[in-house]
Amino acid sequence: MTTVVYVACILGLLIGFCENYRLNAYEGTTKCFIEDIPEGSHVLVKWNLGILAGNRKLQPQLTVKLPSSSPTNKRKERRDVGAVEEEGSYSLISHTKGEHEFCFSFPATATHKTSYRTSWGLGIEIEVGRAMEIRRDLMRADDVSDLSKLIRFCIGLIKDIHAEQSYYRTIQEDLLEGAEGTYSRLLYISVSEMVALILVS
Repeated sequence: MTTVVYVACILGLLIGFCENYRLNAYEGTTKCFIEDIPEGSHVLVKWNLGILAGNRKLQPQLTVKLPSSSPTNKRKERRDVGAVEEEGSYSLISHTKGEHEFCFSFPATATHKTSYRTSWGLGIEIEVGRAMEIRRDLMRADDVSDLSKLIRFCIGLIKDIHAEQSYYRTIQEDLLEGAEGTYSRLLYISVSEMVALILVS
């Protein structure tokens, strides 16, 4: 449990948040993922696509919609990333706080029967970090000492994790040795009983 807390602590310092989704999609549909992202955040979208059935030549399209930076025009900025491969990624730096949309459009054939529609399995991971904040902090000389403290703190956590893993590894080895000894004794007793029964009969 302590190890999990340490790892979560490190990730919390270095990463804003991460969302994972997995679903099925059919041709002629669009699947959008919406995240409320702070200004100045580094956003990384990673996906994994797999054809479940149907036409393998169809390629889904990725479109990104960003919040408007204009106080008068609230219409979202649209970026057509284009056709996506089975595995890939797309990154950006958010310049305006608000909802960012990542939409996967699955093309439809000119004529198709409902029972033969192409289907995909889609896995997507959206990571939102604090790259811009960290970069600005590194440019300020008075933050160097804070950064060194953070590095020393992370190194200390890693050492604690290593020590805890070594402790549990030792316990596991002791339990394994004890189990092997118990098994040997049970085997010896079973063989002795078998010999005794043979002699008696």
